[in-house]
Amino acid sequence: MGAALIAGTLAGWLALYFASLIGPRLGHRRAGQLPIGAGSEPPAVLNLIAGRADRDGLAATLIGLSGRGWFSLTPTACVLPAETPIEELNPYERRAVVHVAKRTGAHRETPPEALLDGFAGGEDEFMKAFRAEVIAESRARGLSRPTFSGARKALLCVLALIPAGATVVAAHPGGQLPSLLPLVAFYYIILCVAALTKSTERLTRAGQAVLAARESDLIRALGSFGSPGSLDTGERNAAWSGYGDSWRLVKIGSTDERMWPGISGGAFIIMVLLIIPGIPVAGIVGDVLAGGHGAELGVLAVVAGNVALTSRAIARFAHLPRFAEFDGLVIRQWQTGNEKSEEGISYFVAIDDGTSADAWAFPVTEQNYNAMPPGTLVHVRVDPRLNKLRGIEPLRQLPVAPLLDLPADPRA
Repeated sequence: MGAALIAGTLAGWLALYFASLIGPRLGHRRAGQLPIGAGSEPPAVLNLIAGRADRDGLAATLIGLSGRGWFSLTPTACVLPAETPIEELNPYERRAVVHVAKRTGAHRETPPEALLDGFAGGEDEFMKAFRAEVIAESRARGLSRPTFSGARKALLCVLALIPAGATVVAAHPGGQLPSLLPLVAFYYIILCVAALTKSTERLTRAGQAVLAARESDLIRALGSFGSPGSLDTGERNAAWSGYGDSWRLVKIGSTDERMWPGISGGAFIIMVLLIIPGIPVAGIVGDVLAGGHGAELGVLAVVAGNVALTSRAIARFAHLPRFAEFDGLVIRQWQTGNEKSEEGISYFVAIDDGTSADAWAFPVTEQNYNAMPPGTLVHVRVDPRLNKLRGIEPLRQLPVAPLLDLPADPRA
């Protein structure tokens, strides 16, 4: 009886939970009556309700701002005007313009691909804030809504007391209540977390109608640059750098430190595998195939190969100095991991020294990460042979294009 009570109340709560999920997801179009003011939706909002990637939303925003005179954007260049329009920008448009201003700096002309890189605080953080502002605009226009409103989340948490209470009722006659209370509390918390952490978006009827009527406008706007992703660099391990008199595309180097005297981790693993199980396997194979001294020849062949690989791995970096010091420009930031993992968050920066086709990439402290957004000139001390950062200090920020009066927070 107790099990049936627990299962029944839980099934009822889950039925209500999944019923709350009903509703058209982003990208689900259906013709209907257009709301008042339809046709004035910003490109980023159309991109959101179409369920496209946030990078496409930023590209669409840049194209829209270009059409309003904030800059001239063509497939080959982004050119800043002598004067900018006098108009109010919504938060995500302002964020995009501030990014363009910082990215362009003293250059009046920028490759359009460079505008989708070099985000202060890293791309993930920028896109997270950008998406939140676009969602706020979409909700204000009545085109989308949260899957679970605040009231619905509160209701689900209140109703979660019923299956949790049913567990208490079922356990009470058997005298097991004291020992089960921690489990019941955990049970209730799990149900509440399932409700409170749901952060997806659903289209309203107005949003579906607008999407059906105007999605072709969005595709046409993005298509003016060839494809929705055509503003990208084409390579995630490459970035545009404005260090110097002109822009150039540089490759982002590895962040991994090499072992002394300059052996990469991959080469070291291969060398270990050549020894174990390489040597015994080569000995057995040589003995089976050749007999006699075949085992010795197999072992010698593996040893010779290992020596050759080791020599090549060392020679590849032996010409590099053990210490170098230079000034460079931070061109990209990124993070890996999260606060909940054992390792926590790791912070990285890519630095162009202005002389090489490859940019240096190093792990840095959170303090250095926050002090060195893209566009920061830094002084670097490094062991090139081991690809190890010895020290890094910010010098100054490059000039920012005067598109807007920038906020005090460089990450805004």
